[in-house]
Amino acid sequence: MIESNNNLTLGEQLKKARKAKGFNIEEISSQTRIPAKYFLLIEKSEWEHLPPSVYVRGFILKYAKILDVDSGEVLKLYEEELEKLSKVFDKKNIIPVLKSSRIIITPKLIAILASLIIFAGILGYFGWQVYFLIRPPRLILDNPLSDLVTDGESQLFKGNAFGANILMINDKTVELDSQGHFSEILNLSKGLNVIELKAKNSLGKET
Repeated sequence: MIESNNNLTLGEQLKKARKAKGFNIEEISSQTRIPAKYFLLIEKSEWEHLPPSVYVRGFILKYAKILDVDSGEVLKLYEEELEKLSKVFDKKNIIPVLKSSRIIITPKLIAILASLIIFAGILGYFGWQVYFLIRPPRLILDNPLSDLVTDGESQLFKGNAFGANILMINDKTVELDSQGHFSEILNLSKGLNVIELKAKNSLGKET
């Protein structure tokens, strides 16, 4: 007999009823075609390790039928134990609310923050300088435009070689100012003139 006011759990009562009928777990599993492991979990009332409750109710009803016990009382006890289990999980899953803490600004804290800002600025400056050195120079030609056609005997070449310390036009070194600007007049020969510009920085990176 299954009783709701019994000190035993539902699983323990089902196990007691099974033994009273002389059945073992394998026989119950064979008659219901339900894996024996589920009946072992039911008898231990380990509901959290079983499939969803819609399936467990079916397992329990078949179990109750074989043991010839009140299926209504069995389901009632199952629902009660399931409710107790859900309350336990709810308590375990409560997230504690942390008290907010105030940050007190002190001269020492200001000094630390200022030092960090200065350090970050210095680090950023040196990082930019390293990047500026390791990348190839950037060459911009303002005059003349590419594929120029002219009948003049000379031509002005003007532009900027960013990040370069050496500029060569047709293997001739051209002077650069402090900002990389250059201006050079080249003599032209009759016919097609091919002009080659090369900019190089202190690390040998070339454009």
